[in-house]
Amino acid sequence: MSETIDIDTLMKNWEATISYIEEGGDIPYAMLNLARIDLNEAIPRIKCRFCKRQAEIELKLVNEALEFAKMANQWLYTDSKRTKIQLAFKATIKIIKIFLIQLRKAFI
Repeated sequence: MSETIDIDTLMKNWEATISYIEEGGDIPYAMLNLARIDLNEAIPRIKCRFCKRQAEIELKLVNEALEFAKMANQWLYTDSKRTKIQLAFKATIKIIKIFLIQLRKAFI
């Protein structure tokens, strides 16, 4: 693991995100994905164990939000009532998971 940050990699990630958005991609999903990539890059470099734990929890929240964004896109592009009911159920579970992660974060 290198202690230096590779600016070229970070810029490529930004450029890929901008390209995805310009091609009509979902903006919240693109930004959450970029945050996920940045957190994955930053977490190994964090020395303070409490700060590292906080960043790991934030990464879990970003991952849950990414899954939620995927489900929202599925909701938009499906006409099946059964699929929409399944998505609503999954979304409810995601909301509960996000709430529990936030609750755990409050008691670090």
